Amino acid sequence: MRDTYENYVGGVIRNERLRLEVNVNDVCDGICSVPVYSKIENGEYAGCIHVLRALCQRLGLNQNRCGMYFPKAEYDELMDRLYILEDIRDGRTDSAEERVSHYEKVYKDIPLNSQFILFMRGRLAELKEDNAKALECYENAIRLTIPEYESRKNIVCMTIYEAYMILGAARMRVKLGDEAAAYKLYMLLLRYCTCSKVEKWNLVCIYPKTVCELMKIIRKDKMSIREAEAMLEHCQNALGMLIETSRLHYIRPILQNIIQFKILIKSNDDDNRDYRELSEAMENLFREYGHEGELFEWYPYYVDCGFYCVNELIAERRRMHGMSIEELAGDTQSARNVQRIVKGQVSPGYKTSKELLEKLGLKGVLRSDVVVGRNLEVYKLWDELQLCIKKQDFERADNIIEQLRCELDASVEINDIALKYIRLYWDFCENKITASDMMEKLGKLLPFNIDEIGKYRILIKHEKVIIYDYIVCIDMLKKYDKIIDFDLLTLDMQDSLSKKRFASCFEEVSVRCANLYGNAGKFDTSNKIAEEGVRVDIECERMRPLSTLLYCIAWNNGKRGEVTEKDIDLCRCAYQIAKLNENEKRMGIYRKWLENR
Repeated sequence: MRDTYENYVGGVIRNERLRLEVNVNDVCDGICSVPVYSKIENGEYAGCIHVLRALCQRLGLNQNRCGMYFPKAEYDELMDRLYILEDIRDGRTDSAEERVSHYEKVYKDIPLNSQFILFMRGRLAELKEDNAKALECYENAIRLTIPEYESRKNIVCMTIYEAYMILGAARMRVKLGDEAAAYKLYMLLLRYCTCSKVEKWNLVCIYPKTVCELMKIIRKDKMSIREAEAMLEHCQNALGMLIETSRLHYIRPILQNIIQFKILIKSNDDDNRDYRELSEAMENLFREYGHEGELFEWYPYYVDCGFYCVNELIAERRRMHGMSIEELAGDTQSARNVQRIVKGQVSPGYKTSKELLEKLGLKGVLRSDVVVGRNLEVYKLWDELQLCIKKQDFERADNIIEQLRCELDASVEINDIALKYIRLYWDFCENKITASDMMEKLGKLLPFNIDEIGKYRILIKHEKVIIYDYIVCIDMLKKYDKIIDFDLLTLDMQDSLSKKRFASCFEEVSVRCANLYGNAGKFDTSNKIAEEGVRVDIECERMRPLSTLLYCIAWNNGKRGEVTEKDIDLCRCAYQIAKLNENEKRMGIYRKWLENR
């Protein structure tokens, strides 16, 4: 199974384990055996998706590093998990219980599946206020992978699932009157969040929630100034992590706790005014979109963790390239087997999927997030590059691009596309090429004609980014006769669950299309797109393009001369979000609009 790139995720896992200085048992205990883990690290075994995702989370790696394209059997199983989570999220307990029973009967009796079933039954018991049963389920679930968790002083490696099981156990202990035991568990998680060196994308799912649940059992009026300052620091650190990751998880209670602690330590009232204004804006916004409680309570597991069925990807790419079944099968595969894969009748193995995708020009895509690298530093460079682009840091961006050229194997197709795209984009940022040139060159990077958008449902991440920038070029050049239909751009995100699964993609296409349609004078369509973008961002508790979407609605109505108090409130909220992110340019735009009203 070993080759130059296919199980690169094993190399990333190994490098990250060594960087964190943790041993093999810390990473794989309760997930897989040491021999299996060693094979994964060494690229000798591809591993099933549950195991790979759990190992990545234990090391604080983004689970999408494992890839987004799963054989039909794994795809169906993960979708069944999501349907259970959606039912629980929406309070459909009877339906959820039926789905859990079905899941238990259909899928393998392995520890990670058993843990999921127990966790979901704990959730259902908690919804029904059967606190004793909920505690039993949560504890039995967490003990499958972290035995004797309650006696631990520190936890070195932990998945988001495991953290939420511990949080569930702590909540139930509070409800059953054992606050001392709950406090101990909350502090265990706080130590993990504050001492861990794992990626912020995992910690942001755990830290804000832990802080807020702990604050519910702390007697603020009994605290010393020093204790209050320590808790205030946790709240501010959690808020800082939300800002850094553009998330809104528990932002309302975090802000309220910051305000209360600042009053307790007699902080300057001017210092508290910003928090009060932001808190009021967030409360109004969430209330406007019908969300009183904390949405992230129930589903930290599938927001923006989109995945596709590899069978469908193979079928679409075969059509795109005009290949017959026989041509795709070649000398190494049975034409009958390829036919059954394309029709979704069989679930292809890893090796078969990899081979077929390579023939279709998608080498590297099976185990990829954005690029395929051998160590986490490559991905950190990629993340830093996005920040440099945002800040227009030309010198550092040029250096990073050159580093990526050296680090990435350009013979892997997705790396080649990424490198070509980022160089083109940066040339545009540096005004080395015009918007017209950019538009033409972006079109040439796609494996299909831009006019064929809507013909294919499953696009790789780079292709979507290229299309999003193509939309920006249409807007800049005012070529409104070339507007691409929003529904065609979101064929894979038509239902509510899909919009949440692909939240980052949905918000990107929403903000670009809302702006494009608004500038074209199609205000109703623009508002409809922006409203849905805001709804999804609020439901998924994300804020990266949120201020732009809110302002888009107010701006459209202003252009029509139909500004209402709601529009003014939306723009005020947009201003507060921009202020939170220290985006002075946007603050100036929103302030000017408000002053004119």
